[in-house]
Parts: sequence; structure tokens; C-alpha cells
Amino acid sequence: MRVWTNTKARLYDEGKFWPLATIVLGVISLLKGIRHPGTWPATQALLNYDHGLIKRGLFGATFGKAFHLDHYVNFTILSYLLLYVLLRLLISLTIRSGVVDRLGRGEIAALFYSSVVISFLGVLAGYLDIVLASLTLFLLLIRDPQKRLFTAIPVCTAAIFVHEMFLIVFLPLILFSLVLDADAMGNLKQRKLQYRLAGLLAIGCTGLAWILSSVCVVSASVSRELMNEASKHADFKVDPNVYDALIRTATKNFSDMVRSYTQDSEWRMEFIVSILIFTPLTVMLVRTIGQMLEGHQGMASRKRLFALSLCVMFAPLLLNALGSDCARWDAMVCLDGFIVLMLLCRSMPDRRLDLSVGARNLIVLLVAINMATGEFMMGMVPNAPGANPYPFSGAFTQFVNDVEHQNWVPPK
Repeated sequence: MRVWTNTKARLYDEGKFWPLATIVLGVISLLKGIRHPGTWPATQALLNYDHGLIKRGLFGATFGKAFHLDHYVNFTILSYLLLYVLLRLLISLTIRSGVVDRLGRGEIAALFYSSVVISFLGVLAGYLDIVLASLTLFLLLIRDPQKRLFTAIPVCTAAIFVHEMFLIVFLPLILFSLVLDADAMGNLKQRKLQYRLAGLLAIGCTGLAWILSSVCVVSASVSRELMNEASKHADFKVDPNVYDALIRTATKNFSDMVRSYTQDSEWRMEFIVSILIFTPLTVMLVRTIGQMLEGHQGMASRKRLFALSLCVMFAPLLLNALGSDCARWDAMVCLDGFIVLMLLCRSMPDRRLDLSVGARNLIVLLVAINMATGEFMMGMVPNAPGANPYPFSGAFTQFVNDVEHQNWVPPK
């Protein structure tokens, strides 16, 4: 016992305890959430351009055909590979940004990786959110401002064709990084040019997303034809809700969400529960972003950056007006907030934040709560299994058994 106590004290004094804890906590959190992809993402991967330009068809037109994703085994394997790519990119940005080394002793990073956000990424295996987040992190890992800006043009265009939600959830992060680059430029002309190019990128992506979500809407007959064709080739039962989404405009989605807010008491409770679950991490991220910016020179510039940070972080909440996946949008808020924090750390290399004893103890408490709670609380995702405090049971055990016995049973 004394040996373990001395070893733990030495690791903590050397600043290695929390980085090691971050790795362990991240693995456990991921295992709590990972599961086989459902029928919705599997069906969405079948959308393509065989019947003309439709929204969300690029992934199926490329990966879907190249890897024959009408076979559920192929789709599952590719989904896990894409999830690995996302986590690898997220870890790379975490290390390169200096969050682990310069925000306390790494407690903030440990809190994020222990959170339900990482578990939620496991649940989202197969969803296009994983692809969009990976494209975003790929761009943010490009350090040269000019290279990132010009690489962003084709990448953001492709991302909008993958899913129009990129405009709200991830494009603000890229624009925020361009603003930080512009602020660091000493030449006023270069700074203004950077702002203008970032503005043009935002306008172009907005126009393209509007066209895909409002103009490129298929008729009910074409939607049925697409579904019937997919059902003939897929070895799993396709989800008809995916094809219903193809005929729905943003205006129709908004009117349905207004009806949910005003008439569906069960959904309102789900909405509230989701907010409660993600609030502690959200508050800690906002607080840390504010403390990080205290070292920024100039009161006006500091207030402007803090306002921009909050706008970027909370942008995914706008999707509550268009879709009922409230926990999904709340998870994206925390993911965006952590990425904002990493971008600020990278842009302020001389800034180091020391956490108070109270803040450190609070983080320890929140990490303990994250570890004690299970895969998901009831109401966070449709048909959620409820709380399960053991990370190596449930979905993960089923996953291992399926791989061992080659029993990849498509969801019904």
C-alpha cells in the first residue's frame, strides 16, 4: 500500500498522473458506449446519386459503392475504422494543442475523455457525424493558415454534400480557427484578406447547404423507388425513416419540432434530462475558456473572442429546431467546446492556467460520477438500455462475441 501511495504521489508531482488517467478514462468511456451500428446509419450509407442529386448522398456514392455497404458486415467494419480515425485525430489535436500540459496538470482533458461525450461517439459509430468531425479535425491539424484556408474550400464543400448539419456543427470551428489565425497576423492587409476569405467560405457553404436542404428534395414516389431498390440489395432491413427524411424540407422539420415542444411532454422530459447530464461538463468548459482568455491582451479583443467562443460552442443547439436528437446536439456542444479550448491553447502558446484546489476537487468528483454512471441514462437516445455501471458488459461484450464467432447479425 505504501509503495502504491508513493508511486501515485511521484506520478502526480511529475505531472504524469492525469495524462495517464486520461488514457484509461477515455478507453473505459468509449467501451461503455460502443455498439453495433443501427439501421438508420446503415440505410443512410445506401443513399447515392443514381437518381439525381439528393442531400446526404455523397458518402453512399463513394464509400457505399466502393466498399459494398449494402452488406452489413462491411458497413460495420468501416464504421469502426472511421470511429478509430476520428479518435486518432482528436487525440492528435489534444496533444499538439498543449491542453494536457498547460491547463492545470491535465485535469480538464481527463474530465472530457471520461465524459459521456466519448461514450456517445461510440453510439454514433456509423453515423455521418463521425465523418464530418474527422474532416474538421483534419483541417484543424493543418498549422499553416493559408494551407488550412485553401484546403478548407474543397473539404467543406464535400462535407456539406455528406450532411448539411456540417454547416451548423463543425463549420463554425473552422471559421473560428481562421479568425484566430487572422488575429495573430501583424499585417493589416493580410488580416483583412483572411477575414474576407473566411466570410466567403461561410457564405458559399451556407448557400450550398440551403440548396441541398430546400431545393434538392425528392418526391415521395422517388423516395419509395430508392427504398425499394435498396431493399433488394441490402442484407438488412432498411429504415424507411431515412427515405422519409429525403422528402422533408427544413421548414417542415421546424414545424414538427414546434409541435414536439408544445404538445409532447415525454419529449420535453427527454430534452431536460439531456441538458442536466451534459451541463456539468459544459459549465467547466465555458469556465476554462474564460480563464484561458484572461491572459489575452486587450479587454475588447478578449470579450470578442469569448463571445465568438460561446457562439461556436453552442451552435449545435440550433439543430434542436430541426431535429429531435437533443442528446446528440448536446454532446456536439461539449465536443465543440473542447475543440475551441484546444484552438485557444494552440493560439496562446505562452499561456498556462493553474487550477485552484476547489476546481481540481470538483473535476475529480465529476470524473468519479462519469465512471459510476452507465452506458446512457434513460431518455438520452431512443430505445436506450438504461444505466449500466459496468463498462465491459452489454454492448462491448456482445461486440467481442460477434467478432470471435463471426456472428454479425444485422439489426432488425
